[in-house]
Amino acid sequence: MKTLKKKLLAVCVSLAMAATMAVPALAVGNPSIQTGHRYRVYPNGVTSHLLNVYGNGNENDNVTLYTPTGGNDQIWLMAQASSSGSTTYYYVISALSSNQSLNIYHATGNCQLHSWVNNTTNGKSDSAVYISPANRTIMLRDWAGTYLGFASVATNANVYWSSARCAWGWAMYN
Repeated sequence: MKTLKKKLLAVCVSLAMAATMAVPALAVGNPSIQTGHRYRVYPNGVTSHLLNVYGNGNENDNVTLYTPTGGNDQIWLMAQASSSGSTTYYYVISALSSNQSLNIYHATGNCQLHSWVNNTTNGKSDSAVYISPANRTIMLRDWAGTYLGFASVATNANVYWSSARCAWGWAMYN
């Protein structure tokens, strides 16, 4: 009986340690966004892939999902675009280039990098977004109902803007 109790105790301790170690890897969460901070953005909270720049941070570089590289191609700076009451809107700027942010290419709905300064179509910003921690969505501020999306969580999966709501997770990067 003592041997069974020892084995059971060993299993319980092992499970507790495994759960404790797994939490940081899965703790993407959706903290409130803070202006001037850098983040990694995860599709649907899955940490195996990140929002990624396919390129070097140049105008029109495509935005995709990709496995973590540890590079600036997957780090995003949140800069305040505007605020209205308690709602803050942001530019999601690539760490590869301080003047390139997420942007909609209207002809296809594709998400790509573009200068966030004076980036408008018909007087509407093509880059300012609302990030909702409660809904886990990223939506263009001036294009109502246009959300950042992806078809699948896979390496090189394209990221685009559409009416479909996709869930995102983000974690501050130091």
